[in-house]
Amino acid sequence: MENIKQINQSEKISLISALIFVGSILIQIIGISLWPLTNGFTLVLPTIAAITAQLMGNFMLCRLLYKGVTLSFLIPLSSAAIPLVISAIGFLYYGETVSTLKIILLIGACSLIALAGRMK
Repeated sequence: MENIKQINQSEKISLISALIFVGSILIQIIGISLWPLTNGFTLVLPTIAAITAQLMGNFMLCRLLYKGVTLSFLIPLSSAAIPLVISAIGFLYYGETVSTLKIILLIGACSLIALAGRMK
């Protein structure tokens, strides 16, 4: 097995790795945003697009792990970003209702995820 140097949170991540991470998050958000259009995965083209986007986003995260970026760095960031953006998309594009309590709880949960990600 090949030794992989892990990148700690205190180390800087390269511009390419940062772009891959942002791209991964955006692609996953696109994939999840397509879920309502699949009608429970019964419509072929939206289903293929949603599944392909999810796979591509996860593939990009796996490449970052291979490059040495740690899970404890990647997962908290993506776990905070994706739900916030998906909630906004649900509200803006799919007409979902959003209560103040839901927003407060979601931001609080994302804050706790970010805090937990910084713990050693």
